[in-house]
Amino acid sequence: MFPRVKFALVVLFLASTAVGCGLPLTNPSFDLSIAQARRELDSMKDDDVQRLPKLDRPVVILDGTLSWGFYPWNLKNTIADRTRGGTFVTVSYPLAVDFDDCRRTVVKAVDRELGVANDRETVEVDVIGMSLGGVVAIWSSLEDPSLGKRLKIRNLYTIGSPLSGSNFASVFGDVSLIPIHRDLRPGTPFLQRLAKAKLDYPVISYTRLDDGLVGARFAALPGHRVYWLSNPPLEISHLATMTDPRIFADILRRLRGEPTLALAEPTPLPLDAR
Repeated sequence: MFPRVKFALVVLFLASTAVGCGLPLTNPSFDLSIAQARRELDSMKDDDVQRLPKLDRPVVILDGTLSWGFYPWNLKNTIADRTRGGTFVTVSYPLAVDFDDCRRTVVKAVDRELGVANDRETVEVDVIGMSLGGVVAIWSSLEDPSLGKRLKIRNLYTIGSPLSGSNFASVFGDVSLIPIHRDLRPGTPFLQRLAKAKLDYPVISYTRLDDGLVGARFAALPGHRVYWLSNPPLEISHLATMTDPRIFADILRRLRGEPTLALAEPTPLPLDAR
């Protein structure tokens, strides 16, 4: 069996074992049900496109690991149907070996789709990082001549992203097939560099509880909090996070310049998720 196929099967197994159970917890700073979020998303549509809010900047949606673009495509369509005149760039990197590969792919795609701003950085964009995409976004934004041209971010939204490590890397990091996953072991030099980076943009992070692949405690940068949500019974937490209407609705509110659904300060994680 090919190594990447073996790895994908391990990921699928871990994801399938991380499902919601028991009574869902309510997050005081993000008290929104899935049904309420769906109604909110429906209310954001308008038959008259000219009445829809216009996006301030292009939106770049970065994919997760070993993925071929379904989740970014789905999110792009959700945003495009509720905004006017938006420009979107979705980027996947299923064959990337390390984060430098991902960075080059992202910068090249943004330059190709949005035009070249200069030799140092891309045009300014809002970024949504899905799973690994959140880490790729931060790495791509670092200003370091040795890494090449950088991604210029105005706002970054991360969804189930292993910003300070991951459950998967904690268990399988030593035997992972590619550097990307070894770098995500908590405490690696790579993650220490991300934690110390002087970012010139805000990072707003979201996660579901019971995420067996990433883990809610790893879904924000060190010293930052994450907007957490309960995982409904029998749903695969990490994968379902990538289509969660509660997260989509709050990000859309922010992109449209409207009052957010989540409160300004995220509530700390439940004790058993820290």
